[in-house]
Amino acid sequence: MRGDETDTESTKSADGSIRSNFEALCQELNMDEETAAEALQNFKSIWNTYTLE
Repeated sequence: MRGDETDTESTKSADGSIRSNFEALCQELNMDEETAAEALQNFKSIWNTYTLE
């Protein structure tokens, strides 16, 4: 994290990067909108539940 960034700005940047990568992956896999939305929701649920140590 850069010195002039706050935790919130860093989190928003990371979320935007993850989302753009996720959207690109969904396009490459030719997923329909409903399936992509469900996959994103599942990803967020796992992301908020588990951590790597």
